[in-house]
Amino acid sequence: MDTHAHAEGSHAGASVGTNLAVWIGLVAITGIEVFLAYEHLPATLAPSSKEGLFRVLVGPYRQTSDVADAKAKLKTLGFSNTIVQKQ
Repeated sequence: MDTHAHAEGSHAGASVGTNLAVWIGLVAITGIEVFLAYEHLPATLAPSSKEGLFRVLVGPYRQTSDVADAKAKLKTLGFSNTIVQKQ
């Protein structure tokens, strides 16, 4: 029970503005993920090394041609700063 009480107390100090900003950010990120799924681009959200930012990972793709097609589609949709990484 102490852990639960501590968890509740840790959120009590957050301002309404902070909570609203976090909520809006999460809605926007989810919107991007849903939009990419609608465009048949498999997307996953991942935390960034920069606080408050997320990476949108698209893939994986097995064929090089599929990667090129996805990159071209992302550029058409307005995502011009794409980085291709082979895992």
